[in-house]
Amino acid sequence: MTTQGSGCSFWNRTGIRRTSAASGQGFTLTTFLQFLLLLIFLAGCGGGGGGSNDPTYSIGGAISGLDGTVVLQNNGGNNLSRSTNGAFTFSTALTGGSTYAVTVQTQPTGQTCTVSNGSGNVGSANVTSVAVTCIDDPVLTFAVGGTISGLNGTVVLQNNSSNDLSLSADGNFTFANPLVNGGAHAVTVLTQPAGQTCEVTNSSGTVASVDVTNVNVTCADSPVVLEFTIGGAVSGLDGTVVLQNNDGNDLSLSPSRFSYPKRFRNRRWLCSPAMHGRMAPNWSCRIFSSPSARTYSGNGQDIGLSGILGIRPPR
Repeated sequence: MTTQGSGCSFWNRTGIRRTSAASGQGFTLTTFLQFLLLLIFLAGCGGGGGGSNDPTYSIGGAISGLDGTVVLQNNGGNNLSRSTNGAFTFSTALTGGSTYAVTVQTQPTGQTCTVSNGSGNVGSANVTSVAVTCIDDPVLTFAVGGTISGLNGTVVLQNNSSNDLSLSADGNFTFANPLVNGGAHAVTVLTQPAGQTCEVTNSSGTVASVDVTNVNVTCADSPVVLEFTIGGAVSGLDGTVVLQNNDGNDLSLSPSRFSYPKRFRNRRWLCSPAMHGRMAPNWSCRIFSSPSARTYSGNGQDIGLSGILGIRPPR
């Protein structure tokens, strides 16, 4: 038993404090139970609602090198689509101590974006250190080539009328300039090897995400072409004649003759071939007069002109 003030108090076996009437103070059992229920009620309400007033902080950073549209996420949600470089901030803020993790959900076309300083715990300030850097994807190119066989000399190939490739031996070949995916190729022969003809198969197509290796060039000896002249002899010609071969290749011919301009009784005569006073074998003479002309000829005879014309030829 203890004394307090002018009254006395004690604890009975039930744990309930009793006071003397003189003190005028103390708890009854009912009051104690009510007080206990009040404490339980307050604890269930979170200590009076102070937790709902905790401060929150934004999550963000900056994007650089972007050429297109990128979609970012924080903690697997809260999607943020951006199409320009510069600062960005997610719409949902987090309380202090919360974790954050920024990732790329959708890459821009033709680019790859990476995130640095993308995760951590929120402190007592906004997070502004997340960095998103975007770079262009490398352009994929593919080689164009194939195999050549039967070559005996030097051949020059082209792809798409350029990119000349000179080859002097059988085997695989590849053009120097590759093509992008979807690009067209057309392999041709620019210069044939001497004495050979090379033909190309599988020469054209479209690049389809792999190197082109199926172009085939096959060379073979060219057939020997014998060339002969076309000609002959003209006889009995007195003037000019134009000959053709295969409706072309015009050839103009005139007779080779010896002319005597001697006139006798309003006549003139031409003999071919002619000698002074004697005709050679295979001769002919033509006497011109108005209104007609006569021709005298012989074969293998030896006769004087005077015997034909009745005159003595000039000497």
